[in-house]
Amino acid sequence: MLHISLVGSTNSLQFIKAIEGNPSLKLSGIFDPSFQFDVPKNLRGYPVYYSFAELLKHSQAIAFSSVENTYFPFIERAVQFSKPVFLQSTYYLSLEEHQHLVKLKDEAGVVIQLYHPFLYQGVIDEYAKRSKSPLYIDCHSSWEGEKNLLPIVRKQVSGIIPFLGNNIKRVTANTFSSLSEVPDIIQLRIDFNNGNMANIHVNSVEKGYTNTLRVFEYQSNFQIDLRNNELQYTNNQSNPVLIGSSEEYSHDKLLKKQFDIFYKNVVNHTQPRNTIENECISYKIMEKVKEKLRVCIDI
Repeated sequence: MLHISLVGSTNSLQFIKAIEGNPSLKLSGIFDPSFQFDVPKNLRGYPVYYSFAELLKHSQAIAFSSVENTYFPFIERAVQFSKPVFLQSTYYLSLEEHQHLVKLKDEAGVVIQLYHPFLYQGVIDEYAKRSKSPLYIDCHSSWEGEKNLLPIVRKQVSGIIPFLGNNIKRVTANTFSSLSEVPDIIQLRIDFNNGNMANIHVNSVEKGYTNTLRVFEYQSNFQIDLRNNELQYTNNQSNPVLIGSSEEYSHDKLLKKQFDIFYKNVVNHTQPRNTIENECISYKIMEKVKEKLRVCIDI
């Protein structure tokens, strides 16, 4: 059994539920710097620590449910003390901080795994068994009224890199704004040296919320649709035949599954799909998008 502790107040109950739902994991404690002033009522029934150093003494691994860069010193210290780390996100970390974590991870020989909302869906594995390169990925997300689309684009990029590889040839970004400098639409195309290609479209103008990811093999009859978590096969003019799982993957189910994988990676000393190295690449790709934003603002 792996004794794992939780750091952060954001998303803490979801993380606790995922940890307690795994018989291979035991929640050792919870820590957040804000606990020195007040502990939320919904967390007072759990072992709360007011010192991160004390938490480390009673932990074999650390999970970070909060994503703000103020937690970086705690992530850094956990890795320095050879604790495997599970992260909700590294969106707010700088490139230098990403690269520093890579160095510390290699020196300590531990696992750093990041949560991802679609990378670990079962239908992805089913498609990968049948597909051949090159592949084309099309991501389309609409977030009505969203003021900051960059984290959404970053999440898509972070899922594509482990799936298609890191041998990137070209990155092309375009942004479209209506009445302000804040983009309403972001379009990103990533070309890979092996012929793979990804197209990401995120906007805040379509009504409602949609998040669709489709993967196509060139001249293939297989198609994956993460909106319904389905893998379909279409031959000539026949109707699509469902050959993959249609089970709904909620955030809770995906988080629990990724904690299962985290435990296996720690025990077997294997690296996860979504590594901190891949996040370094995702960061550099997002810089291309930000450059386009700066150009638009200067004009």
